[in-house]
Amino acid sequence: MNGWDLIAAARQRVLNKALDDVGSIYHVEKTYKLEILKIPITADAKIDIKAPNIKVRPGGGTKVDVIFPMSGQIAVEGLFTKNFDNASAIVTTDLLMVESALQPENDNTYYDFIVNLKEGFIVDFKTEGTPKELEILVGIVKNMLKDLSDNKTYKLATIKMPKELKEHKALVPHLAKYSFIEDPKDMDNSVLAILMLSNSTKEGSMAIDNLLLPDGSDSGLLISNDIFMNQIVKPALIDGLKEKAKDKSEVASKISTKIEKGLNIIYNTGDIKIKEKHNPWISNLESKIDNGQFYAYLKVKANVTFMDIHISTWVKDWYEFYIEDDEIKMKQTKEEKDKHTSVEWWKWLIAAVLGPLYLIIFAIIVAAISTHVPSLGGSFADIAKQTVQWPNQKYVKLSDVTSPGDIIISTELGF
Repeated sequence: MNGWDLIAAARQRVLNKALDDVGSIYHVEKTYKLEILKIPITADAKIDIKAPNIKVRPGGGTKVDVIFPMSGQIAVEGLFTKNFDNASAIVTTDLLMVESALQPENDNTYYDFIVNLKEGFIVDFKTEGTPKELEILVGIVKNMLKDLSDNKTYKLATIKMPKELKEHKALVPHLAKYSFIEDPKDMDNSVLAILMLSNSTKEGSMAIDNLLLPDGSDSGLLISNDIFMNQIVKPALIDGLKEKAKDKSEVASKISTKIEKGLNIIYNTGDIKIKEKHNPWISNLESKIDNGQFYAYLKVKANVTFMDIHISTWVKDWYEFYIEDDEIKMKQTKEEKDKHTSVEWWKWLIAAVLGPLYLIIFAIIVAAISTHVPSLGGSFADIAKQTVQWPNQKYVKLSDVTSPGDIIISTELGF
């Protein structure tokens, strides 16, 4: 994820549908007095400006073309009068991030990414005319769009951030930037990505070389492998183990994280004694994302002293995420396990002594997914629904979840 903790993404076609739903036609009827080409100009404009579409520029980046369909008349005193039905003003600009006027919650501040029509934008006007006429029209239209920005805001995304970071909120962004990512084969597939830091302090790279979203997904949220494993799974795993451990105070110090091939692996650094008969202990524990699935490995040992035998058992489980009832859930796809003792006849003892222990893996993992996240007011699934809102969004539903390493939660937006 290029060093970002969270990325919210939506395809160009989705953003344009949202902007179309703004719907209203802005009517301009005004006399403009300007100097263009060192010529004093007086122009009477009667123009209807429709809701814009965006078009990601070749190569992507922070600039975007915003296309405003226009119709009506512009009469330039002493020079020409133009009537048009299908003209377009193409604004090449960036986005502004400004504090939202709407603040629905007291413990967060909302910021809007809006189309910048106030400063530093370039305008091209697509209609028929001589080069001189078109240059004059561009000057008039640019002033018209500046007037429009005082009366109407074209918002592409809203993000919520905490007002203060008195404590680290690993799943709530404290910094956001954006980038447009072009799909040269199908421009409607191009993506607006809101790039966020929540736990990290160093900004990631703006150079994103893939479209982020899976085929068939028009919007979604990406959660980095680091955030998922260290801030969602690891705390829940520690809490789950504390319920089984003889000494709760030692659990956290014996659960650590390492990185292999760019992915985080949670593992134990020492034995964890379990409060069960025959004093078993967890000798090996590991969890990670493995080939697109969540993997957990647990090895438990015990010494049955009155029989003078050593018992050990291990289990490896793989789980995949799925969506049901608009929630993220997990199901087991594969299990490998082994049981052995120093005396073959005593295998039946394992079920009695250690059998139930490896079942705690599933309970702990499920807890990781459903853990309440107070700063977001909901569960893990709510991160995808609440972190970023798109314009005129009436609802958001979870449609799919994949885990190629990072977690990708695809969503369906309703406008």
